[in-house]
Amino acid sequence: ANWAAGRVAPVLGHARTALALRVASLACLIATIAWCPQESTRGHVAAWRVRLLVGLYVVRCCTLYSARPLTRAVLMAIVSPRRRAKWQAAESVTSFGWSGAAVVGGLLVDRWGYWAAFTGTLALQVVALALLCPIAWLAPRSLDRPTAGAGGGRAH
Repeated sequence: ANWAAGRVAPVLGHARTALALRVASLACLIATIAWCPQESTRGHVAAWRVRLLVGLYVVRCCTLYSARPLTRAVLMAIVSPRRRAKWQAAESVTSFGWSGAAVVGGLLVDRWGYWAAFTGTLALQVVALALLCPIAWLAPRSLDRPTAGAGGGRAH
């Protein structure tokens, strides 16, 4: 997925490619919710369903994690060099938030099953996607070409 994203990004734009990857990831998550048992199954789960869910998980992770380098490239392109450390620090804090999300997800699974954890993840990813949409259309298509002047058109 990273290889394909690297080939598509120069044509479609880094931000729009990241948006498309996140939409694909969201579609996989919706399919996972649709095929996931809604209650905790302690007994037998059909082998085809397990294979389907594992396949959806792999594709979802590949598309989601392939979007990260693209969003980082967009961030570094639109933020002035003076402010990049602040944005990198903010990104580090959000990465740390994954640990807390894992704990919350585990509690949801214990209480209501995997379906509840996937649904909670879906809600958060829809919000993140909504925040990415304006950036996808405002960011320059090519990160190699500077906009007006040296650093012009970038967030300061």
